[in-house]
Amino acid sequence: MLISGAMQLTNPLPRNIKVDVSYYSEAERQKLLRFPTAAAIEQVVAQPLEIPTAEFLTYYLFHRKKLGIEAYANYAAIARRANTALSSLTDCIEFDETSIRTPIQVKAQLNEICEHVGEAVGLSVVSRIHTLTDADWLPIPQQYGARAKPTLDFQIAADEGLFVQVETKGSTVADNSARSSAVQQHSRNITVKKEKAGKDAYATSVRYGTIAVLDRRAKSLAKCWLLDPEPEVIPTDPRHFRLLARMRFLRDWISFISPQSQLASALATRVNDLGYLSDPFQLSGVPLLRGSGEPFSFPSIDSVGHTTFFLRKSRVTDGPAGGVVAQAYGDDLYFFGIQERLLVLAAEQSFDDVLGFRLEPDTLEKTVQCVFTPSRFNRLQLPSTVRALAREENGLVVLELRGHINYSRSGLVFGVLPLEKSA
Repeated sequence: MLISGAMQLTNPLPRNIKVDVSYYSEAERQKLLRFPTAAAIEQVVAQPLEIPTAEFLTYYLFHRKKLGIEAYANYAAIARRANTALSSLTDCIEFDETSIRTPIQVKAQLNEICEHVGEAVGLSVVSRIHTLTDADWLPIPQQYGARAKPTLDFQIAADEGLFVQVETKGSTVADNSARSSAVQQHSRNITVKKEKAGKDAYATSVRYGTIAVLDRRAKSLAKCWLLDPEPEVIPTDPRHFRLLARMRFLRDWISFISPQSQLASALATRVNDLGYLSDPFQLSGVPLLRGSGEPFSFPSIDSVGHTTFFLRKSRVTDGPAGGVVAQAYGDDLYFFGIQERLLVLAAEQSFDDVLGFRLEPDTLEKTVQCVFTPSRFNRLQLPSTVRALAREENGLVVLELRGHINYSRSGLVFGVLPLEKSA
């Protein structure tokens, strides 16, 4: 049974999406196998790659900073964009127990769907090669002006001591088992872009090109062609870059969930300080401090492992994850949170632990205890049957809803809490 459109966001999704990864050509294969990660590349192309659906959704939903949008700055920003991001797949992509594809009735795929599916698949593939999480990737700022050079899409500092950049492309064709004219044009565009970029401000030691291609054939797999444009070597320590990327990731999400907290303020100050140090690892193990001068601590408030940080916030009832719940234009509610372990990593500042943190992604049906102030609850557009389920606790309004929650490698926890199902 195919799951498409809004149904895919409220019903169980397959745990994994299979992607057939292939070298674009023998010439590209020879170049890629000169990489220090040649063994990992060979493993990725040896058989269909299984990308957890939660990871695919993470890359599709949470990597829009390259568009220059402060998408997760506050409740209003995320509410305006969450529905657009989650609903953008409606009628455009089909999920089944094997992979994803373009529905047969779609005559011409939307460019934005091709682009963002291409990003999701491409980043997932390269992440497998370098054992990365979505927290590692940063969109590369575009250059402007008469002398501006083209830049790639995303940059990362990897475990192998390499800077990695990737240019992602996406397309829909009748049959993705062959290199169609659209795929060949994407390849030419990637090559030209890399050549023009030259030794730009975002030079790197490893560059990948990925072209993700979907077709309309029943039971076909998504395809990802892998290319290797010419790399450059730069002297900057990639571990510094990766550390700053991870710390900014923690800063952004903790600030989004609790913008007025002392932890958010202290973390923002620390990230700013790290950016000025020639060796940011000098501060490894130096904990963040409260205004009183005491280190942060997060005592548990229940047997599940929830901490005081989420005492007055929404949280998954049977696991240590908490965050915020928002509504977009009167539709279903959306939960956006993090694993509570990330709070400890942010406070303790053990950089080896920060860099080494990653989880197995998954999608699970969970109950979320949604917590609102009375004024926010009154502004929600809820069916009367759902509103009747709410209760008051300690001056707050609490509402328990179930939905399929995605757990990403980086520690993000997010998903839809359908109101129709709860009514």
